[in-house]
Amino acid sequence: MILRMARDLLPHVVEDAETDTDEMEDDDDDVEYERFVLDERLASSNGLCRQFNSILVKFVTAHLRARELHRKILSYESERDQADEEEEVDVLQHNYLMLAQLVLLYFRRVAGEQSRHDDESGFWTTLASESIEILGALQQLLSTPGFVAVIGELLHHDNSLVRKKAMQLFNERLQEERDSLTSGEALLFIDMLDELDSILQNVEGSENSVNIQTALLSVDILARNFAGGHSKRFQQVLPTIVKYVDQDVVNAPPMTLHLFGCAFVCLSSICRHVGPVVFPLLPKFFPRLLNGIEYCSSTNGVSGTKAVLQCLLAALEVFTDKIPQFLGPYLPAVVRALLSPAVLSTAPSNAQVLMSIDCCFLNLCNHVELRQLLPTLFGAYEHVLTLQSDTSVTRLFSVVATVVNDLDLAGIRKHLPSFARFFVTSLDVRRVHASKLQDLDEVEDEVLECLVQFILKLSEKQLKPLFLKLAEWAQTHVGSSGKSGDISRRIVFFKLVVKLSDRLRGIFVPYYAHVLEFLTSALRESRKVLMQKPPRSSEESDSDDDDDFFASEEEPPTKKVKLGSSTSIVDAKTERELNTLLLSTVVRALDGCFVHDTDGFMEKDRFDVVLSPLVDVLDVLQYDSSMREFVLETVAPCLANLAWAAKSDLLWKPLHYAVLMKSRGDNASVRLAALVTVEKCYQVIGDEFLAMLPESIPFLAELMEDTNDEVEKTCHRVIKQIEDISGESLDQYLTT
Repeated sequence: MILRMARDLLPHVVEDAETDTDEMEDDDDDVEYERFVLDERLASSNGLCRQFNSILVKFVTAHLRARELHRKILSYESERDQADEEEEVDVLQHNYLMLAQLVLLYFRRVAGEQSRHDDESGFWTTLASESIEILGALQQLLSTPGFVAVIGELLHHDNSLVRKKAMQLFNERLQEERDSLTSGEALLFIDMLDELDSILQNVEGSENSVNIQTALLSVDILARNFAGGHSKRFQQVLPTIVKYVDQDVVNAPPMTLHLFGCAFVCLSSICRHVGPVVFPLLPKFFPRLLNGIEYCSSTNGVSGTKAVLQCLLAALEVFTDKIPQFLGPYLPAVVRALLSPAVLSTAPSNAQVLMSIDCCFLNLCNHVELRQLLPTLFGAYEHVLTLQSDTSVTRLFSVVATVVNDLDLAGIRKHLPSFARFFVTSLDVRRVHASKLQDLDEVEDEVLECLVQFILKLSEKQLKPLFLKLAEWAQTHVGSSGKSGDISRRIVFFKLVVKLSDRLRGIFVPYYAHVLEFLTSALRESRKVLMQKPPRSSEESDSDDDDDFFASEEEPPTKKVKLGSSTSIVDAKTERELNTLLLSTVVRALDGCFVHDTDGFMEKDRFDVVLSPLVDVLDVLQYDSSMREFVLETVAPCLANLAWAAKSDLLWKPLHYAVLMKSRGDNASVRLAALVTVEKCYQVIGDEFLAMLPESIPFLAELMEDTNDEVEKTCHRVIKQIEDISGESLDQYLTT
């Protein structure tokens, strides 16, 4: 009833009763449309005429959306006419299609009036928009053949807004019904590729960018749903899509950039389902993709480029997953693009970008053969260092770690030499590239973590030669770099020893036999540097001249820094910092040996090699109070662990005595460190260490009356600890 009423009323607002209804395909631009003529009984003025048009269009739209009402009315009529359900559906579809045809005709008339008038009030524009809404409501009611026929008609309309609305309705309908379409209905949608291809080709240049973008979206939706089973149909549209990516985006306007991104999304959707079909066009679009990523990441602050960057990275993710076998010539450029600081800098604030980068690298690691991938990754190391970006360097080693994690035994045997060369080169980052990095320790730690992960994959037969090679490398004198170069190599090597000790524990302890003397030598050298007073500026030297005149003769002489020699001051400061780091790393490395020694590795000869250099480290507190935390929390426990590893009171005695002798020094900090070391020995070893008590009584008695409050309090704490372990009071021994 409503549909009939709408069909009966609309002709009154379309044209005179005497005017024939045009066929929908007759859309001659030269046709002169007569002004609207309404029955005098319906409207008596121009204002009422317009109002009637608007009300009628809204009325039709509202009632079309009440689908249940249609069925109730039709059910009532079918009961009256005794029609079956199939006839109901046929009647509905017939009415919907007739109304759609009438609405199209009505819209053409409205568009004609809109083009003939200035439309200052906006009436015709509003009416055109509202009449299109009727089609939006109808598209949910029309059968697939009827809907596709209507859309096909709209795509040929002269008005670009109508074509845009038609594609939007097409996209909505396809996304809503894609899971319920029959094969025949699916073919009807696929056949629309020809219409969309025609819009994208834009031969006459009349199509605007918004419509092209909408057409790309339509092809994208079709590809996601049907490309897998109809590869040839989608292959035909590929050259047209590539036309929109085969261009330089550097100087392109924003809309062209958006089309660039949309075209790559569309292209990647086709590639996802048809794969190698896109290979012939790869040289045209893939270099453009990498250039686009570089440009969009470098101009991330420009409006819209972030969204385009996401589109491009999502496309790259698809290409690295579906056609990695064809990307060999582009691998170095792909890796450089993904490691670009500009790209990585957007990732923390954009989870989608970070996910795409991760997926791209994962695809490369999983799908590209190692013979191609490893040279690309290893070759990227020098490149990322030139970028002066810590993030790029650490990201590279994260990717290498992913490759290492998936290595099998055959891969390790085949590529061990190339991995070894790469890691030896990378370990020199502190010596060669320190000035290019903001956080050297973080980068170095990432390098070491990657190397350790690789070492854990090796057999003992493979590990030992590699470890000895690294030890030899660390001890090689670097002539051009002087001592600082040697120190840098030793630092990173001893850091590696620390990490291997933490991971391999007792398995790694025998390897200390190859580097124990190297470790103790480093202890002596670094202690020697740190036993000098820290360098001071020339101003500080001038102000302290008088104080130096009254300095104690017992203090070791210190070298005076010449006035104006700021460079030597900086060099001395740098050398001191390096030696401080070297010392702490060596102590941690030795501690790893002692803690995990369960098989008697620290026998007498090795114990004697380590003892004196390690105990003498306590003396660094004489000249550098900033080392206090390191000595008390690292060196003291290390000495206690050395005693535990020795497992013999015959070896405990020289260690205990050497530590106690430090408690008679002039420096309170050194005395405190000696006490803390004794305390740690009792904590680690327990009651067995009570065998050393008689020897310590005289020293403890002296320290109980120390002039330094902290030393005195610590001494009482140590005595209390010994009493708790022994179960008896020491007062009678200490007061005798």
